[in-house]
Amino acid sequence: MFVFTNKTRTRVKILHRDGSGLWLMAKRLEEGRFSWPKSAERGYKLVLGSTALRMLLDGIELKHGAKKACYEV
Repeated sequence: MFVFTNKTRTRVKILHRDGSGLWLMAKRLEEGRFSWPKSAERGYKLVLGSTALRMLLDGIELKHGAKKACYEV
């Protein structure tokens, strides 16, 4: 699974290969930004577990373990 984001971190695309082909999943935020880890912002590759990826997509900052204000309802 490969995860990509744009410069402003308002969109995420996930490319996943299963046995029969490729899946492309996308998520776009109307407000706020995804909380991306610092090392990944500089163009480095980053390995995340499924729990960490889910937290990023749900708006939880990995460093602090709390939701950002733009995700709260």
